[in-house]
Amino acid sequence: MNAKPAVVDFADSASLVHAFEQADCVIFTSPIDYRPGIRKHLADQIAKAAKQAQVKRIVFNSAGAIFEGYDRPVAQVLKAVQERLRAAMYL
Repeated sequence: MNAKPAVVDFADSASLVHAFEQADCVIFTSPIDYRPGIRKHLADQIAKAAKQAQVKRIVFNSAGAIFEGYDRPVAQVLKAVQERLRAAMYL
């Protein structure tokens, strides 16, 4: 396996697609960013670019456990990100 890290501008969807081309898997580590909606937005950008680049799998590293039934905002956001990425792989 040849893993290649990529540093991209998430605001530039073309750079994401380019970074994902010929990748079998994309690993997304959730940033620590508490601005409203930013993690969901990043997940959407990654999912869209992965689909365009025909990536077969997205691995989501939440950097911690996502507890079911835990109603803290950070847990809710991580669950939403996980659900978005999971749904994107089955579209």
